Order: sequence, then structure tokens, then C-alpha cells
Amino acid sequence: MRRDKTYRLYYEIRDLWHSTDDPKERQNFENLAYWARTITIVFYSACMWNVFTFTFAATHDYFMIEYNISNAEKSKHLPFEVWYGTDITASPLFEIAFVCQLIAVAFVAASTSGLDGSCMTTILHVSGQFKLISTWVSKMGVETNVKPVYSRKLEVDLIKCIRHHQRMINVVNDVNNLFTPIVFVQLLTSGIVICLSGFAVFDNDARTDILKYVSYLSSIWLQLLLWCLPGEILVQESLEIGHVVYLNVPWYNLPPIYQRKLCMMILRAQQYCSITALTFRTLSIHTLTSVSDFFC
Repeated sequence: MRRDKTYRLYYEIRDLWHSTDDPKERQNFENLAYWARTITIVFYSACMWNVFTFTFAATHDYFMIEYNISNAEKSKHLPFEVWYGTDITASPLFEIAFVCQLIAVAFVAASTSGLDGSCMTTILHVSGQFKLISTWVSKMGVETNVKPVYSRKLEVDLIKCIRHHQRMINVVNDVNNLFTPIVFVQLLTSGIVICLSGFAVFDNDARTDILKYVSYLSSIWLQLLLWCLPGEILVQESLEIGHVVYLNVPWYNLPPIYQRKLCMMILRAQQYCSITALTFRTLSIHTLTSVSDFFC
């Protein structure tokens, strides 16, 4: 069932990519797509930097510390603390486990950045469609001011904006149905990890340990920002439609039939679209700060 919803949303997003052929209008969502790609690359780089710092800390202890009989086994450790059910401190089991951990965390970094990047890109693309509607409305207002004769084109453009607005509201509902459990777990775990990572930073004296925990804490902040910033953009762009309709369109000079349709768009825009975590927490910049304050 969830797989079918995912496929439907995927094809809907692909279809929305061709919602306009005008190069200037396409910039509304193409620019956001460019930023989504850039942020995904940055987040993946941050994940791989975590892999490097944890590996460097373990390698530093393995090669750089002068071992003696009493502390050799104590200083040698894997990048990540894992229970294998058997003693792996002896060679070559230690080296095999070391390499296996590197391969595993590399795949985890790729899958995590891929999943979060895909969700972020989806939210930003939906935000770009709301921005496209604002552009259509602004253009319609300019044409109405220049040519106050209410032609068939005005009605066609207005109906196009209304239908696309309703379509995007339905798309946001579909996105919420799919992302709500993911967002809830993400906010919950991010807050806990920020708290524990901050404790680990202040509780450790070794420079290598501080380096890896600061790196991990920074990546968690970046991951939380990667979710909350697109949610904030979505809220603002959905609200902006009502402001654009009210300020950029001379609705007070239009016939009553057009006034009613424009008022309907304003009313719909006042109920802003957002991504929520189990309906009680909206993704926004305020959520980013409140999660950190609550757990820290």
C-alpha cells in the first residue's frame, strides 16, 4: 500500500516538473532543485567526513600510540563500538572487523543521505510549485492592469491557478501521509542524539574523541536543518499565494465572479501547507530550535 502511494507521488512529481514551458517560470522550481542537489552533496560529504573522523580516531590509537604489554589491547579499538559475540582484538580478526565496519558505514552514509536528500528534494519541489502559482498570479495581475478588458484569457489563467493550487494541496497531503512517520522518528532521534553527542564532547578529554563527536554533532545539526528548512520554505511559499493575490491583482475592479474565485484562493492560502510529525509538530525553523532546547 505504501509502495503504491510512493509510486503515485513519484509520477506526480515528475509530471509537475513539466507544469510550464516558460524558462523564467521554470526557474521557480529549478533553482530550488539546484539547491536541493547542492545540499544533498554537502550532507553526503558530512556523512563521509564522520566516517573519516571515526576511522582516523581508531587508526590514530592503533598506529600512533606507543603500546606496551599492559595497555596495548586497551588502546586498540574499532571505529564503532560493536558487540560481535567473540573476542576480535587479536589479528587478523581485528583488521577484518575494521574493514567490514568501514564498508558498512560507507553504505549507511550513502543510504542516509540518499533518503534524506530525496525527501528534502520532494518538499522543495512542492514549494517551487507554490512559488510558480505566485508567479502566475503576479503575471495575471500585471496583464489585468495593462489591459483592463476582462477577456477569456483572464478566466483561463485564473482557473489554471485555482486548479494547480488545489492540485498542490492534494500533493502536500500525499507527502504528509508518506513522510509523517519518518519525520516523527527523525525529530525524536535527532534530539536524543544531539543531547548524547553534546555530553560526549564535554565528557571526553582525548582530542581524537572530541574531533569525532564534534563532527558527528555537526552532521546531526545539518541533518535536522535539511528537514526543517524545506518545511519552512513550504509554509512561507504556500502563505505567499494569498498575499500575492491580495496585493498584486486588482480584484476590487474585477467582476463579482472573479472576485469570488480570488477570495477562495486567499482563504485556501491562509490554511498554509506544511509537513508535520504525526500532526502535532510542523517542520520549520522554530522546530529546529525547539528540538534542541527541549533535549539540551
